[in-house]
Amino acid sequence: MAKASTIHQAGNKDFNPDNYQLIKCYDTCDNEDDKYLLNCDHCGSRIRYVAQLKNLSTGEIINVGETCLDSRFGITRAEFDALRAEGRLNAQRKTIAERVDAFKIEFPIVNELIARREEHYILADLAGKFERDATLSTKQLDLVAKLFVQVDEQKVRKAERDAKSAELIAQGVKCPEGRISIDGIILSVKSYENDYGFQMKMLVQDVFGFKVWSSVPEYRDVKAGMQIRFTATVTPSNDDLLFGFAKRPAKCTVLIEGEWM
Repeated sequence: MAKASTIHQAGNKDFNPDNYQLIKCYDTCDNEDDKYLLNCDHCGSRIRYVAQLKNLSTGEIINVGETCLDSRFGITRAEFDALRAEGRLNAQRKTIAERVDAFKIEFPIVNELIARREEHYILADLAGKFERDATLSTKQLDLVAKLFVQVDEQKVRKAERDAKSAELIAQGVKCPEGRISIDGIILSVKSYENDYGFQMKMLVQDVFGFKVWSSVPEYRDVKAGMQIRFTATVTPSNDDLLFGFAKRPAKCTVLIEGEWM
């Protein structure tokens, strides 16, 4: 039924569908359980999504549902359609949010996952998946727990390395510059492919404590853990006092079974 007059109803002789101005569109409620709180002032049906119209002759404000707006009133319903789409999206977001909260209660580890997502790229991927889907599989939760252990162990090792580096720097140790002799342990060996084929690189820690990244001398079969001696031109890093880049390695010998080869 109309609020105070039947002028807004199709059966009234004074009803003029072109005599209305759209004021706004709105959702009558935020809770899906409490929808359809108003009646359409044109047909009387219960409605949730409302187009609020002003009668230009009387100044009265009425509420109209989408069906009547589309079939009876000569007003664009683009804003009304956008409102309905937003309402559906908000309902979907609310449903996901409720599932997220419930999952967090059942599996508290996901709270830590969200807090630590920046500590590992896989944690970041899993956190994003959880926020999108509101769930993680048992295997994924197990992986999260394993990654926490791995990350924590890496933090401990890094703290130990940082403490050792700080101690060496305090003792005056730093990476030298120029053509020098290096005597140390190979920490790692890696192979890289470029336009000229494959190139082997090694990370070596000198007995004095500094490290250099160097090409593996030609014809040398080396691996991590070997003790090595060679001459190279070293350029210290701008970011790390204990690190440098070695070029043109030569006069290379490695310790094999107690003998320098």
